[in-house]
Amino acid sequence: MSISDYILKHRDAFAISMVFCSGPLNYALRDGLGLAPNSTVFSTLMMFGPIFLVLPFRNLKHLIVHKTPLITLGISFLFMVIAYMWIYPVDEYVPRGFFIYDHFVIIIVLYFFFYLATVRESHLRMNFLKICIAISLIGSIGLIFYVMRNPNYVLGQRFAIAYGDGSEGEAMGNPHIFGRGAFFGIVVSAIFLKYEKGSLNRYFTYFALFIFFAVLILSQAMSSIISAFLFALFFGWYNTTLKGIWKTVKMVFSKWYVWVAIIGFSLKGVDFVRKNEAIIELGYRVVERRATKLLSTFLPADDGEYDHYGTNEKEVDDSASGRVKTLAMVKATFLKNLDDGKY
Repeated sequence: MSISDYILKHRDAFAISMVFCSGPLNYALRDGLGLAPNSTVFSTLMMFGPIFLVLPFRNLKHLIVHKTPLITLGISFLFMVIAYMWIYPVDEYVPRGFFIYDHFVIIIVLYFFFYLATVRESHLRMNFLKICIAISLIGSIGLIFYVMRNPNYVLGQRFAIAYGDGSEGEAMGNPHIFGRGAFFGIVVSAIFLKYEKGSLNRYFTYFALFIFFAVLILSQAMSSIISAFLFALFFGWYNTTLKGIWKTVKMVFSKWYVWVAIIGFSLKGVDFVRKNEAIIELGYRVVERRATKLLSTFLPADDGEYDHYGTNEKEVDDSASGRVKTLAMVKATFLKNLDDGKY
């Protein structure tokens, strides 16, 4: 069976996989490898086009709608959002172009909810997981390939693909896109390994997991790292036992080629560290600083870490500052609505 025949046969699984997983692949093809046009239209068609292309294959006279609470809540929320956008317009904050764009996005999401509610479960199952892993893996490998051939990359810098017109913000790229993609790949791979029995597919999935974890760490997207840690914690708690863990460890380390690989990687790693000690130290400082900020989120220091009097110069996180300004605007608008009686 050719790839096109496989995609056509499992078109529902492929279409949903593109919505969830094609973000990293989109940027890898578009901005990383230059194999696709750099435009929002291409990105939209790549991610959401397949769910519309599948519609002609549907028998609209025999649609099966799954009435799940999640679909009902999602659709109700989006209709409420549209109602608020029309009843309480905020032209002073949102330009007319953004207003139209938001409607376009909501319509796509509403259609996706309808699409999910009419897909037969038998059309997804393991094929959905396989396609998700494949799409996520290609996107992650595209990111790694781009970074490897990027002469401006410095060890310790976050893995990302530059996009746009080369301005300061766009030249850095957005590592969170690839962090989220790697996180989703980890989730799908773990579920797939739970049910898959074929050894070849399992070995391929282990390789994909290694790539996903590497991208997750190298992208330094802390929200995705926290999510992956929590997922691994709960997935392990509900799906493994100490006896099972010991059995797996014993089986892995009883293979002679595993020890050969460990010794080979160790010797190569020591040699690499010796030759690149200064660069590795720089990268370590970057990662250490991010880890410290992450820990301070949960365990803030009480020894005057925050300078309230301006006596010390502090580094400003532009991304965090943007979120603070957004929250301040939301608060101001909320209070203004209360004063105007718009409860």
